[in-house]
This record gives sequence, C-alpha cells and structure tokens, in this order.
Amino acid sequence: MSQDALIGQDLAESEGWPETRRNREEQFHALADLLPELCWMARADGHIFWYNQTWYDYTGTTPEQMSGWGWQTVHDPDILPSVMEQWQASLQSGRPFEKEFPLRGADGVFRWFLTRVRPVCNREGRIVQWFGTNANIDEHVRMRQSLLEAQQALETRVQERTAELNAANRSLRQLSARLLQLRDEEQRRLARELHDSVGQMLAAIKMNIAVEQASRLDPDALRAVTDNARLVDEVSSEIRTISHLLHPPLLDEVGLSSALQCYVEGFSERSKVAVTLDIAADLARLDHEMEISIFRIVQESLTNVHRHSESRDAIVRIAHEDGQIEVEIRDTGKGIPPEIQKALGSAGSLGVGFGGMRERLAQLGGQLEIRSNPGCTSVIGKFPVRRVETAAEALA
Repeated sequence: MSQDALIGQDLAESEGWPETRRNREEQFHALADLLPELCWMARADGHIFWYNQTWYDYTGTTPEQMSGWGWQTVHDPDILPSVMEQWQASLQSGRPFEKEFPLRGADGVFRWFLTRVRPVCNREGRIVQWFGTNANIDEHVRMRQSLLEAQQALETRVQERTAELNAANRSLRQLSARLLQLRDEEQRRLARELHDSVGQMLAAIKMNIAVEQASRLDPDALRAVTDNARLVDEVSSEIRTISHLLHPPLLDEVGLSSALQCYVEGFSERSKVAVTLDIAADLARLDHEMEISIFRIVQESLTNVHRHSESRDAIVRIAHEDGQIEVEIRDTGKGIPPEIQKALGSAGSLGVGFGGMRERLAQLGGQLEIRSNPGCTSVIGKFPVRRVETAAEALA
C-alpha cells in the first residue's frame, strides 16, 4: 500500500469521515495546508501536480503558474542547474533527494530552504509518485554564513598578526645579529688596542727599567726597580690574556683549531680544569662568522664549567657530518638543578650566557640543546656548514 493510501486510510477511520477517496484526499490536503513547510507531490516522472497552501502563500503564485515544471520560476537561476541535475539523478535512480537552495517569496526575496523528497512505491516496489517538503532554514543559513564570514575575518586577522609578528621577529633577529657583530668588532678593536698600544708602552717601560737596573743604585732602589720589572711582566702577561680572550689573533690568522687549542691550554692553566680538545682532523676553514661563533660558544661554556659545575675536567668536541657541524662541551660536575633546567627551556629565561649562545646559533640556522643530570652536563650546538671559498676570504 502506498504512503498516500496509508494516510488516506488512517484519515478515513476518523470520526465523521466517509470512506471515499475524495474525502480522504481532502482531509489530507487540509492537514498539509496547516504545516509550516512547503509541501508538494509529483508523478513518477517528476511532474508536480499538487502543492499545499503554504507553498502558494509563500511564493505568491497560482496553481496554473506552478503546474508541471513551473516551480523552476521561483528558483535562483544561478543555482537551478545544479538542482535540476540532482533532481534528474534522483528520478532516474529512485534515490531520495536532499538539498539546500533558495526560493523566491511573494515579496521577491530569496530565502534558503532545506528540500527533502522521498519516493512513494506501490506493492510491486515501483515508484508511483514523489512527496517533497521545503523547510525554511533561511535564518540558520544566514547565521551560518555570518559565522563563516566572522571565522574567515578572524583567520585573516590572525594571518595578518602572524605576518606582523614574523616581521617583528625577523627585525629582532637582524638587530640581535647586528649587536653580536658589533660586540665582536668592538672586542677585536679592544684586543688590538691592548696588544698594540698598551703592550708597546709596557715594553718601553720594561726597557727603561732594564737601563735603571744596569746603573748603580743602592740596594733599596735596585730592589724596587726589580719589583717593578716583575710587575710589568705580570701586567704584560695579563694584558695578553685579556687580549686573547677578547679576540684571539690566531682565529684570524690560522683558523679555529689553532685558536681553540691555544685558548684551551690557557684556560686549563688558569682554572685548573683539565680540558680535552677533540676536533675532527679533516675540519677545514669555515665562514668567519661561524668560526667566531663556535669559539664564543666554547668560551662561554667553559666559563660556566669553571664557575658553576665544580667539575675538574671537561671535553670539547667538534665534529662534522653530512654538511652539519656539531659542537659539544661536556663536564663531569654536579649538573644543573631541575628548576634551572626548566627555566633554560624558555628562550626568555636563558640568561646572558645561554641566551647569547642560542642567538648565535639561530643566526647560523642552528639550535642549542642542554642535557644535564648529576655527574654530567652537555651543551650541544648544531648548525649547517658554511665554508670559506678561498684562502683570501679566510684571512679577510
């Protein structure tokens, strides 16, 4: 029994309704006219033969205008082709139809409806008609569109803010790189001033003292002159050390390996921390910025070992593989307390030493890693290799 027949039968069994096909249909139509949805029925081929009153009230049309395929006149012409395509597919396959699209009202305004169409079959399973409803979802659709527009506007704003932040970060990185460069240049200038100017003056003072020592002086005066000569030697040695710490001349003259060897020997003598230097034998000259960065990382890390770790030994390892340099400074001290390790995980809480190391590595396209537990701390820097192309560039 068809859906229409079942509905008619139920209606016919109500009080006061004669069991006639005409009355059953009239009762069904009266009930359908009370529904807020636009309702309609079509033959098996899609030809619509009936609409409820709600359809006519909304569209402002007449049965004559809507007969057959007249319903197309209240559709948005831009969307109608896709509606027709899907409707024809349902007619051919017998599958239910469901789609959202706008319909023009009597006031000329298009509003969105959710249209559902289901086939009605006879006992043999053959489609005899279609029953469709159009539910007004205009407020929902417009709210959904508003939310989508708001989301898109928010995403656009987020993208703009992200671009602004990235630009600001790039500017900060450029400024940081420039500050590091200026600091290195200033340290190089100070080192040269100490070595050339102050060193020369101290050498002249020592020569004058030597002349005084050769002259006839009473024992007290000779003792004072001899003490001055010793003090001048100590000052000269200290200035050379400070000069080398500010900017080792060997770094410019012969490269990273020799400069680190000289620094490590001097550090071990001053700090009484035994340092083992392990540099890859085939490590060639690198870009100057990279060499000075590696030197500063080793210098800062060993200074931390001496000041904080209580370790009596350390290892400095520099290796390269697959176009990447790895620098590791490892000690056997007391380790870094967990609360400090947690702070070191934040870029804003690294302190001057670790912050400087991380910034240098960032400029080289690398990263800093800190591993620590009681008995061992490792500071590891990794970054891609930039080699100098010629000897002239290495000495520039």
